Amino acid sequence: MRLFLIFSFMIFNLTNFVYADPAPTPTAAQAKLKTKLQMDFPHIVSLGETEEDSPWSGITRKLLSDVQVNIPVLVTLRTLVPELCQKMDSDSSLQSYKDLWGKSINFDQEAKKTIVNTEILKNLAVLFGSADYAEMDKTPGGSSIVHAGLAHTYGYLFSNAKTQYGYKRERWVRGEMEKGLGMPEGPVHPIPPKGTLFVNATYLFGKIAFRQEPERLKVLSAHAAQVSPAIRNLNLGKFGLTRVVETIQMKSSQGPDRKIEIRTDLVPFVQSSGGANTHMLVYSIHDSMEKGAVLISGFPVNSEFVKSITSSENIGENKPIQLKYNAYLEGVWGRSFSGSRKVISVPAIP
Repeated sequence: MRLFLIFSFMIFNLTNFVYADPAPTPTAAQAKLKTKLQMDFPHIVSLGETEEDSPWSGITRKLLSDVQVNIPVLVTLRTLVPELCQKMDSDSSLQSYKDLWGKSINFDQEAKKTIVNTEILKNLAVLFGSADYAEMDKTPGGSSIVHAGLAHTYGYLFSNAKTQYGYKRERWVRGEMEKGLGMPEGPVHPIPPKGTLFVNATYLFGKIAFRQEPERLKVLSAHAAQVSPAIRNLNLGKFGLTRVVETIQMKSSQGPDRKIEIRTDLVPFVQSSGGANTHMLVYSIHDSMEKGAVLISGFPVNSEFVKSITSSENIGENKPIQLKYNAYLEGVWGRSFSGSRKVISVPAIP
């Protein structure tokens, strides 16, 4: 009788194991949510949007209409994309990662337009930890100075401002950086299965930009457990990194001279990105008046861009230097300086 009961118990559990519905994986849940939202918020081809822009471009249009009639943006965000909001809530406690980013302006100087609607950005900033991140100050021209990490991740996701290069959200929805670097799909998508867009982007860009700054790397490592394993385990030794360093020397009559290094790291893709881009660019700034370098942005670029930025005619002394990619640095923004530009190459490790 005892053997019969044990055998029956085993059969019961085996039957339940075989026929039970499998628990949805984060990737499956993410795909289900995306499909539903894409149906509700389709992309508009006539605006130059692609399938990847959906649902984010449509949700942005909904948010913009809400702003016009004073419907709380935060309520709409939490209703439509609760998973994204939950991940942003978790970002709010990671002050050390936020401190690894510099400032940028919420205005595209080439397109001559505001990048992210001010009200949308303020509500994203609340989720991110503080409304102050959406307007840390203003430029003399009246543009908002914002936290670069917030603006260049979640802010760009909800930007419908089209530039000559397309929509700024493309870096997060097309997957070119992931494919090109040999990672599975998802780590630097809007709602990654592990980690958050901000945390994963900070770690990925930071490991490249701060590779010679031990104190910055310690900050990254302190929260590595929250980072996607695909990014955390990425072997940067197999990439041949190229760094373009632009240096500005600013004389001071009241204290030590100020030295500013504007760094553009170029990481070659190890396989096709699925598009025209061949490298990932990471843009950072080191100011001698501050404790360490700060991140500004990161995105994929093509081989023609790489060839241009590293060409011999653009390298040397007495070159015109100015900030790019909407970066803001007090005393430097809006000005052009004569400085040096050099290329430093780090060969791939076999």
